[in-house]
Amino acid sequence: MGRNSTVPISLPSLETFYITANKLRFHVTAWGDKSQPPVVMHAGTGFVAATWHPVAEALSPQFRVYAIDRRGHGWSDKPESGYEFFDFAEDTIAILDAMKLQPVIAIGHSAGGTDFLTAASQRPDLFKAIFLHEPTMADTTIHPKAADLPSWAVNQIERVNNRRAYFPSREAAFEHFHSREPFSRWQDMLLGLHAHFGLEAQAEGGFRLSCYPAIETQILLPIYSAMNNLHTGDHRGSPFKHFKYIRQPVGLVRSENSGERFITMFERVKTALPNVISMPPLQNTGHCAPQENPQALLDAIQTFLSMPI
Repeated sequence: MGRNSTVPISLPSLETFYITANKLRFHVTAWGDKSQPPVVMHAGTGFVAATWHPVAEALSPQFRVYAIDRRGHGWSDKPESGYEFFDFAEDTIAILDAMKLQPVIAIGHSAGGTDFLTAASQRPDLFKAIFLHEPTMADTTIHPKAADLPSWAVNQIERVNNRRAYFPSREAAFEHFHSREPFSRWQDMLLGLHAHFGLEAQAEGGFRLSCYPAIETQILLPIYSAMNNLHTGDHRGSPFKHFKYIRQPVGLVRSENSGERFITMFERVKTALPNVISMPPLQNTGHCAPQENPQALLDAIQTFLSMPI
């Protein structure tokens, strides 16, 4: 193994608490003084809120920053079902109402950013501005129809289903993550935070992934459907057609090294939203920019926040 397997990394001391909203309990990590204007963050699928730490800490002198573990993630509740885009948006709305934070500046990565867009399209009063890194987005110019996912998506879901979910210790999980993509490119401290908050102790001993395979596959199915313009949603429909009504300024950025699918969705968001501020691509990082190169992402966020929003 590449590291001492007893203590993988020195972790920062973080303020954490729980809040109940939408009949679920959510784990929240917070930075900064409560008197400062609120910023709320969501991480991407499978990742924990605490991995926003470098970005949130840098923003904390000017803002009270809250990073929320989305349903199915971290130490938040994990219902057996309910992982459509609207479910996450309803959670976001309920949390902001319960915490009485509105209007907030929202910062979201990947599908966590889509939570904010969906929520803002339903409750614009909750948001002052939104900053997004590579959110999930379907092409709203194409009418979606039910069809089988492409082979790459089916294969990825199968890999998630077969993913190792149990570990004897958090240290063992850290070592396991460190040898695999995309975690091998993460900063060590952030991988340590993921190994800490991304596992839950089991009564019989050992630890299980918080976002375990049966949950993550439910989250990925709508995402992969949207990527491929196959997302028809449930009885509430699909959220993407409502994004054109979002009037708040939306900062949008992608990474230089992200795959074509993320670049395509970046262009969809850029086209669909009426008030987009598109930032230059982040250099030397891929889709996991908050964990790979948080400084590059922070620079883009601070540029956006320096604008009259």
